[in-house]
Amino acid sequence: MKQLTIVVLSLLLGSILARGQNTPGTVTFTVTTTANGGKYAPNHVLAIWIKNSSGTFIRTSKMMSQKETKYLYQWKASSSLNTVDAITGATLTSHQTHTITWNCKDLNNNVVPDGTYQFWIEFADADAQGPYAHFDFNKSTSAVNTNYPNQSKFSGVNITYTPQPNGIGKNEAEARATVITHGKTITFSIPDDKTGRAELAVYNLQGQLVYHEKSPVSAGNYLVFSWDAEKTKGVYIYSITTQKTTYTGKLAHAW
Repeated sequence: MKQLTIVVLSLLLGSILARGQNTPGTVTFTVTTTANGGKYAPNHVLAIWIKNSSGTFIRTSKMMSQKETKYLYQWKASSSLNTVDAITGATLTSHQTHTITWNCKDLNNNVVPDGTYQFWIEFADADAQGPYAHFDFNKSTSAVNTNYPNQSKFSGVNITYTPQPNGIGKNEAEARATVITHGKTITFSIPDDKTGRAELAVYNLQGQLVYHEKSPVSAGNYLVFSWDAEKTKGVYIYSITTQKTTYTGKLAHAW
């Protein structure tokens, strides 16, 4: 029975760490464009940008245009012309191979959550909608090196994703909250990362969520959660997620 409990705890901890995880890493996107035969070919304007699987714009990686940006219809609709930290320049005079590196961070310099992301590319060599395509990859703790089938006007597509060593980040797996039981109330205390944002989830050994809280109390340099565990004797797994760290651990409550 003891051995079974250890196995269940290990699996549950792994599952908790995977939820909402923001694995640091680096992605390289490579693509070669081919002329579309438009009025101004081989001259063309071009944009490469990143979206998540819900279609939300993350950031522009490259935008090459001085005057004819209006014909990059897909990029305009997605980005609202946002080119913060992007590679920018003049209209391109020839087709070429583009290599883009992304540090898996959004425009606020935060590592984005794990999940599916898309590299989009679009170019125009006429006063009209030009070719565009997107290529998906999964950001997680596992490396990715994928070659994609050639599409019309886009070839040699490769996405290579390298997660930071140690998966969720140095020492994050060992991060623990200070847990204190006061009669039937359990408090969880973690260092305040200056954002004031944290989320507590408590699970039983069957992996069922038994308590969830998004509003910690600020106490000096700490954030504190209180759980009224009056009717919940037993062993539990907790997970507290902040923008920087995930705190996990086991607790036994026997009031």
